[in-house]
Amino acid sequence: MKYRESIIIALPRFQVLELLDSIDHLPKWQPDLIHAHPVDGPYRQPGSTCELRYKMGNGEMMMTETIVERKLPESITVQYQSKEVWNQLQSQFTETDSGDTLWTLDCEFRCTGFMKLMTWFMPRSFKRETQNTLAAFKQFAESVERQAPTTPEAEE
Repeated sequence: MKYRESIIIALPRFQVLELLDSIDHLPKWQPDLIHAHPVDGPYRQPGSTCELRYKMGNGEMMMTETIVERKLPESITVQYQSKEVWNQLQSQFTETDSGDTLWTLDCEFRCTGFMKLMTWFMPRSFKRETQNTLAAFKQFAESVERQAPTTPEAEE
């Protein structure tokens, strides 16, 4: 199953990426996150992996995040894998004329077992969950005060 979602975040791209790239900020916009632990390589760098554990109803779900490609500030491709789900997210970050950030997310899911049935019978639930995650990040990011870009010239 493949689909695309997007959202405009009222912050400059550099600030969106700083917030999105921080493991310390994950619990601030992913309330079901129990644990995030880098396993291999520097966090969010190409080839690195991170173990993520989430609360799911009365249980837990563990997945592995792998950074496939990192071409920031324009894009990043990330794969998530759990027992029955393989998910790849290709994020593009575009500056708007007003200085905001358009985050476009191309999602691909490959599932087995019960989760495969979910993709057939409830594809809207996957899209809704993606929309909810984007909205949660937007709410978190926009609650952080806008910052001026940090450049070597500004520090002199």
